[in-house]
Amino acid sequence: MRTSRWIIFAFFYCFSSSHAFGHDQNSSSNLPLGLPNTASIKGLNSNLVALGKRIFFDNSLSADKQVSCAGCHDPSHAFADPNPLSRGAFGQKGERHAPSILNSAFNTSQFWDGRSDSLEDQGLQPFTTSKEYGLRDVDELLQRLKASDGYQRLFRNAFPEKKRGEITASGVSKSISAFERTLLSGNSKFDRYTYGNESDALTASQMHGLGIFKGLGKCSGCHLIESNHALFTDGKFHNSSIGMERLAERLPAAVEAVLAAHARDEAAIGKLVLSSSDIAALGRFVVTNDPKDIGQFKTPSLRNVAITGPYMHDGSVSTLEEAVDLETYQRTDASGRPIILTPVERLELLDFLTTLTGSDTAALRHNIAAARSATTSLRRPY
Repeated sequence: MRTSRWIIFAFFYCFSSSHAFGHDQNSSSNLPLGLPNTASIKGLNSNLVALGKRIFFDNSLSADKQVSCAGCHDPSHAFADPNPLSRGAFGQKGERHAPSILNSAFNTSQFWDGRSDSLEDQGLQPFTTSKEYGLRDVDELLQRLKASDGYQRLFRNAFPEKKRGEITASGVSKSISAFERTLLSGNSKFDRYTYGNESDALTASQMHGLGIFKGLGKCSGCHLIESNHALFTDGKFHNSSIGMERLAERLPAAVEAVLAAHARDEAAIGKLVLSSSDIAALGRFVVTNDPKDIGQFKTPSLRNVAITGPYMHDGSVSTLEEAVDLETYQRTDASGRPIILTPVERLELLDFLTTLTGSDTAALRHNIAAARSATTSLRRPY
């Protein structure tokens, strides 16, 4: 496991029996500095969060009992995947990179193509995708959960209004989304400089880099910085042209496959995306069927960007330096006017990006081990 990174992991009142990440969602004043003050992350049911956390870490719920949410969204890698493409059940390789899910509570849509409007809608999809959990259907997931006395107890606690702790698909999605809403990252050097009035939080080089980010580099046009918070994303979809050159000759066939799939079953978009690299490269078009959306992907947040490589929707960009160079080229192409950074300015911009890494306030290694150990105790052979 990688060494602890400087990140705030806010896990609201998780397991009372283990030393878990603690963050009081009922108190807006305790939110990490630099994040929006929003109702969606307050007043969460602690038992619901605890259930979602157990499911998030539980490998036994996958077809080969080797895959969990945490396997792709690795807590020791700021809840992103350190690999370019994630691997699912039986070692199957996916078609997209798993980005960090820190601060996903603030997303206006989920997945690179925005095919889900909410965390609740997103929560169940990976379980029935062959290149992720690989289960036949949601019923198989529910049967695995029902076979565990531990899960029955957790569902009773999370949903006391249900008779005898009824285990349902909606309960699974609600609990996972509740847990994910507690995964917050802020209080970075940038936040302390911008929102905490710590004038010495940034070095001269990093302050110059911030100026380039807002000005010459044109980065803040998509990676937004607001007056009282910064999510470093506009939540919109843009074309980076990554993968399109490779796809060019097969583009008509890929488009036709998407249109045909929509005609058959619009609910199966997630499975369609992971069916081939060509279709995955189409981006937002897979959701909208609008030709202008071909190759468009959601703007990723830049929080913790220095420690969440590789980059882009297909994980094809290995280093932050390469990502900055690519983005500079793309912004030049989009604006029609060259963006030329001197070698020093480029280094200053890169230096600034390191200030977006959140501050660590918990013993990360211990908490991950505690969560996985607690999950193991729930398992039953299937």
